[in-house]
This record gives sequence, structure tokens and C-alpha cells, in this order.
Amino acid sequence: NIRLGEQPITQLESDRFGVVAVLGGLLRRAAFENFLTGQAIVYFMRDDALVACEKYVDRTRSDIPREQLAALLEGPGEMERRQGMERIVPLGVGEDDILGIQVVEGTMLVNLSENFRAAIHTAGPEQETLLCYSIVNTLCENNGVRRVCFFFEGEQVEKIAGVIYWSGVFYQNDGLVEPSFG
Repeated sequence: NIRLGEQPITQLESDRFGVVAVLGGLLRRAAFENFLTGQAIVYFMRDDALVACEKYVDRTRSDIPREQLAALLEGPGEMERRQGMERIVPLGVGEDDILGIQVVEGTMLVNLSENFRAAIHTAGPEQETLLCYSIVNTLCENNGVRRVCFFFEGEQVEKIAGVIYWSGVFYQNDGLVEPSFG
């Protein structure tokens, strides 16, 4: 039996995962499925540089590019914020703004909404490069692709905020990533 002092434990409770029943002191593997997570590397911003962070995602979907981008769009968690990391993708952009993702001949094609394009424009030229490469680095890091190509509502766009030529093909850019101390 599982006990806390003299008291038998009949259930475990978690704000994130709910209640896990301890039936007759027996814990079954299936009861812990919700606790098992996968990881995706996403790139947030700190002090005008990108920072690679491990973000927990559904373990059955961690290898899906859409899920990885959704983790990026979600922004940093409390722990990352305490470490000075900031959201790079503007508020108001969500998973629904990812219209499609497909790999063709080693290049990941990413189709984003007009709302996403407008958010990049609003973020301005200062943020445009970091925003672009937070997406590119996230997708390249997790999927073994070398190139990313963007579309907005199915069309390529040359300029958005004035710094990046969006009709091009993008490669992972480690030069924008904060140097590691370890």
C-alpha cells in the first residue's frame, strides 16, 4: 500500500493532469499516460538574441511540425520567463494561423495566415529577423530539414516589415542564438 505517514493514499491530484486513482494501493501504467510528455526545441528571445528551450508537448505529437510551432506560439512558460526569455511571436497569433506545413524535397513549406503576416508587420523591422529565425530554427532543429520556405495565404510575399526577403529559402541561423555558457 502507498501511505503518507499512517494515512493510505487513494488518489494523486495535479492541477495539470487531474486525478490519478490509486486502487487498492496498485498504480497502473495507464493511469500515468497523461504525465508522459515529449519535447520540442523552440527558440524564444532574450536580450535581442534567440535562446533554444525545451518545451514539453504531447509525446505522441512531438515530431509533428505543427505541434512544434504551436509550442513556439504558446510562448515561454513561467520558468523560462523567470530566466528572462520573452515571447517573440506577437500576441493574437495562434495555432489557427498555421494553415499548412509540408516537406518537399528537403524543404519545409510553411503556409501562414494573413493575421500572422500582419502581426510580423506590426512587430516591426527590429523584431522581424528574430521572429523569422525563431520559426526557422525551431523547424530545422526538430525535423532534420535544412531549409524553410514561407507562404502567406498560399502566396509568397517579398517584404513584410522591410528587413527580410520572405520569398527566399531560409536556413537555420545559429549566429542569432545566444552563446551557451556550458
